[in-house]
Amino acid sequence: IFCLVPTLIALAGVMSLSTISERLHIYRRWIAATALFACVLAAAEYRSQYSPTLSGVALSQEGYKAVQEDALAAGEDPRVVILPLWPGDSHYGSVYMHYCSLYRIRMINGYTPFPSADYVDNVVKPLSSMNQGWVTDEQLDQLVNRHKIRYIILHEDLFPEQVSPFPVTFTLERLRSHPRLELLKQSERIWTFKILDAPSATTAATPDWTLLMAARNWQAEHAHRTNVTHVSQSSETATGGDGYIRLTPESFVETRATQISPTPGLRYMVRLRGKGTIAATLIHPRGSVDLPSISVDTTEWIWAPVPIASITNYTRMHLRLAPTEGQVDIDQLLLHGGTWSPPALGETLTLDAPLFFHGGYTDPEQNAIQLLPEQDADSIIIYGPKLPLDPGTYELEVLYDVPEGTPADAVIAFYDVRWVDHILNNPVDITASNTPVYTFTQSNNLPITICFVYTRQAAMTVKGFALKRTK
Repeated sequence: IFCLVPTLIALAGVMSLSTISERLHIYRRWIAATALFACVLAAAEYRSQYSPTLSGVALSQEGYKAVQEDALAAGEDPRVVILPLWPGDSHYGSVYMHYCSLYRIRMINGYTPFPSADYVDNVVKPLSSMNQGWVTDEQLDQLVNRHKIRYIILHEDLFPEQVSPFPVTFTLERLRSHPRLELLKQSERIWTFKILDAPSATTAATPDWTLLMAARNWQAEHAHRTNVTHVSQSSETATGGDGYIRLTPESFVETRATQISPTPGLRYMVRLRGKGTIAATLIHPRGSVDLPSISVDTTEWIWAPVPIASITNYTRMHLRLAPTEGQVDIDQLLLHGGTWSPPALGETLTLDAPLFFHGGYTDPEQNAIQLLPEQDADSIIIYGPKLPLDPGTYELEVLYDVPEGTPADAVIAFYDVRWVDHILNNPVDITASNTPVYTFTQSNNLPITICFVYTRQAAMTVKGFALKRTK
């Protein structure tokens, strides 16, 4: 269409102009002037267009090849389910389709602009919990017996936040430790697992991580609410968005619904102040659960935890907060898992790089993230934790390695710390010869985000971030 239509339009334009000039007796010089003016406009418009980005397409992929070789050796057709699992109309499916076409592999989740109801009901809904690494025996039996699928492939670097409330590492480590999944091959950012008929006596050793960073954060003034007062942001009130809401016993606020699986240390965190008691209710498709109430009596913004211990299976849930007495201000809410312990004065907290939301791929042997200039984007490629940090002054240092021979003065990355889009201090550059320390002051307890930007000037191994509180 894009090749033919411009040519046909040009031909039609010339014929139309010729016909008009004959009928209206327009002089030739006016025709020439009109044509010249049109050419000038076309040239100006052409120069304003964006230059297309060219992307190299890999002609081989060892993770997919391992599926083909293992299946053919067993006398079976190679069939896979690929994670993240999308409803069917995501452009990420084109990557899956390309690799499957190289090795003649059949996949249950591909791409179509109009997914059928049968696909959504019989594939997406029954298997969507796999995006969080929650894989049941019933799901594996369905894949093997009904769909003749023996393999699961995870694309570590194609895992945006809408896929899961937590980073891809959470999903990856669940798959690696599953007793009925055997790691067949890791080919950089592609992880291939084989489904076993019975649980294995041994499972892969995985890091003992106790923190799940937050991908779900709701500004209270933009959440579903009733009978609340919206107080706009002011210079003397540090809030996370456009202000906060004030609740009384006649009002409530709710988070958006989130798909969730049983998660260690699962909890909501609520930033609030005031004096009163709040009833907390967890709402899911099978009903609702009353959670312990929250009592607050402070003029300062604090974070109140709301532990969630009632989730026993993959489900959809949201939280409702409604004061039973008093008046309470609520700024924002977030959902995370595990344990978050900000460093005390004089302490240093080291966060392993795989814990963060990230591109690149995990290197289990070094417990690090590998970044390659040929494959990774020059953008924010590692970020987190998106969790509250106590007021104080902090020093942040990146722990990393670069290959020998990297130019000493080449800027291979830079990083900063933010509240949403507000950068707390100027970014600092990282070079092969310089490990800078980023200093910033946290004037309140808003969630912080460490943003690590890769420049693709050299390969890089990012091991983690050391956060020290100095004041």
